[in-house]
Amino acid sequence: MRCLQLMIIGVSAIGMVLGSVCISAHAQTVSGERLKTHFKEIDTNNDGKISQDEYLQNSTKRFKVLDANDDGFLTKEEVQETAAQAKEKVKKRLRNRLNN
Repeated sequence: MRCLQLMIIGVSAIGMVLGSVCISAHAQTVSGERLKTHFKEIDTNNDGKISQDEYLQNSTKRFKVLDANDDGFLTKEEVQETAAQAKEKVKKRLRNRLNN
């Protein structure tokens, strides 16, 4: 009986490790895809490089997204809210991919 319990515990532990490795590998693939997509979005002239102007244009767009009340300033609360929303989007995307 004791041997069976130890075997069950061992198999469970292996399953947990393998599960976390699969999730980690999946997250790396997703982040790699997102990086390529994001790079293409910023590289507006499609030359395979991001110039300082392209980078600054993207930063301006992101600032406007963060500035919820459009007053030209970012408050801690605006940044925290946007970060929380982004975190939820990522969680939802990962859940959808893991369920498919």
